[in-house]
Amino acid sequence: MSCTVFATTIEQLEDLARTEAIREIGIAAGLALIDHYAATMSVEQLERLAEEALTPGLRIAAQRAIAQSEDPLQILVGLTEEELLGLAVSAETADDRLDAARTYYIKIRRILTVDRLESDAADLENRELALAAGEALAGFYSSVAPRNENALIEQAVNGATEGLRIAASRALSAGWIRTSPLKQEEIMAKIAAHTIWHTELAEAYMWVLANRFSGSGSAE
Repeated sequence: MSCTVFATTIEQLEDLARTEAIREIGIAAGLALIDHYAATMSVEQLERLAEEALTPGLRIAAQRAIAQSEDPLQILVGLTEEELLGLAVSAETADDRLDAARTYYIKIRRILTVDRLESDAADLENRELALAAGEALAGFYSSVAPRNENALIEQAVNGATEGLRIAASRALSAGWIRTSPLKQEEIMAKIAAHTIWHTELAEAYMWVLANRFSGSGSAE
């Protein structure tokens, strides 16, 4: 796959979302398709696409388009902290466990600290709780407990757990979306360089690429 392809139309985004050559580029294209799919496809069409699509980019586009009208977190927000913790550990699917874990951290956000989240993100026993903690921790890294770019890159590559790497990855993407001068083809090249060996760093660039795709102006 060439890293010089520009995605400026829905058709081009769908072509990228169908590719399996570089996973993060396909997912970035899928993320940029969410609003279009939510506006133009029925729930039945989206459910069929989410089930039958052969690539993660298209599946994610369909799944998240469905979630826009059926936000699972709205259902969970009425549960107690204990109930959410239970679901985060024992719900049947990984998606359900992650939704419960995310809602749990939203529910207790006023008492969260960097130390608490770093400890939770280092948990090796409960993957979804660690991932959700990492996502919440990224917000701290981007605001009240800022880390410099080099420190975040080091953590995204060499963090001890997936949760800690995700925290750094999401903080990097948030910063790069605001400040990076990289163009689409340059971001694609960064993803291609890291996709196999440094997954979370590739995913940081993936979110920046999705933002570039969404802001292209012609993918309506």
